Amino acid sequence: MSQLNAIYVDTEGNISCRKGDSGYVYVTGIPTDDVYTVSLGVVNPPDRAILNETSVSSNQQSEVQIPISVEFTESLGVGRFYYGIKLTGTDGVEQTVIPNAYMDDEGQIEIAAPKTFTVKPKLAEGL
Repeated sequence: MSQLNAIYVDTEGNISCRKGDSGYVYVTGIPTDDVYTVSLGVVNPPDRAILNETSVSSNQQSEVQIPISVEFTESLGVGRFYYGIKLTGTDGVEQTVIPNAYMDDEGQIEIAAPKTFTVKPKLAEGL
């Protein structure tokens, strides 16, 4: 039996769902020195235009749950997009967290494949 209304995040950090699904994306490792607005933005790959964004307050906690609403996934349409996470402190300074960047053993920033947010078509219910 398939699970309805779910957001799936694989081990690589890629997100997938069906159009109209809802759920949460968990973000960890947030600095606790300030109250940050933590935003998840989805962009269109060709032109990097932001298609939708949702935000929550960190309340000086190191992890948050970002709700992904039905309206959020409905507005994206069906397709494969990229996403990013942004932290904004009370001073208004934005820190973009690039989900496809990591630090190698020598302290150098490496860029891996961009993280995707895939929206699949709705399934017919009751068939």
